[in-house]
Amino acid sequence: MAKSRSDEDGETSAAASDRNLFKLVAVSFGLLCITQAALNVSLRLILYTKDSSKLEMELVQLQSSYRNLTEEQDQLKEQLEHVTNERNDLQRKLQVLQSQWCIYFGGSLYYISVEEESWQQSREDCLQKGADLIIINNREEQVCVCLCVREKKLNDMSTK
Repeated sequence: MAKSRSDEDGETSAAASDRNLFKLVAVSFGLLCITQAALNVSLRLILYTKDSSKLEMELVQLQSSYRNLTEEQDQLKEQLEHVTNERNDLQRKLQVLQSQWCIYFGGSLYYISVEEESWQQSREDCLQKGADLIIINNREEQVCVCLCVREKKLNDMSTK
């Protein structure tokens, strides 16, 4: 069977039409892929920007907290230095008082006087010094004071 020219032209035009359709599908698919890639990049940028702004806010908050903690640390260092100086001053004062026959016992400071005075004169002397005569509240306090008075008398007798 012989093919006619019109059959050949029909087949050629159908093949050309198929190729054109294939090219159209390929180009459309390519454009679809490019559009998909562009959308993916855009969405990633949007999400990254949101995450980035959250991270920037957290960074600002952390920096603020760090500054506050640093300031608080500096204040605590100053307070520690002040309390340390105050403690050292009190220790020096205690040493001076102890060298003058003062005794520290049970949260109280005792001064043992070498002068013999009446009860009224002794009380006035104490009040002028911002103190008062002793009131013994328990056995331990009495023992401590008695030992110190005895030591003071022995010390005074050996120096005479």
